[in-house]
Amino acid sequence: MIDGGKAGLALVQYQEAASLFRENGLDVPAALKGLGESLKKESKKQEKPEEILRKLQARSREEGAFESGLESFSLIYELEKSRSERRQKPGYLVYLNLNGECPDSEVSRVGKSLKESLKKNLRKGDVFCNWSPRNYLAILINVPSGEIGKIMERIKNNVTRECAGTEMEFEHRRKEI
Repeated sequence: MIDGGKAGLALVQYQEAASLFRENGLDVPAALKGLGESLKKESKKQEKPEEILRKLQARSREEGAFESGLESFSLIYELEKSRSERRQKPGYLVYLNLNGECPDSEVSRVGKSLKESLKKNLRKGDVFCNWSPRNYLAILINVPSGEIGKIMERIKNNVTRECAGTEMEFEHRRKEI
């Protein structure tokens, strides 16, 4: 985290870990204490706006949809909900589900295929997350309602090939946000 310019976040996580030691009546290990001191120094360093911008631009990613974690997805959903209300143009929350009985290894293999299909078939600016091993959510913005079915059909066609020989099926639903 420190090398990635996230010393402040690393410090917060260090403080949480150290408090767990103390709350349980344990001494914070010396190596961890030393890390805490260096994190405090690192997090106090001032960065120039140009340096921050350079770091942000270095993080640019490939084309296609943005995959986020569940917590970030929840925040993005709230943001897009507000934006949809303001611009009076709806976005869509799409729920994707893998149904059927099969071993976890099959769920994992088909899930990886679904994730790659989402990255490939959704646009840059769309967001998706893996809610659970069988469930995914996506936020689609500036997509005409009639196009969502076509997009989901492309994704389904990719995933269906991976489902061959399994009991799994792909389904999706959408909701205006």
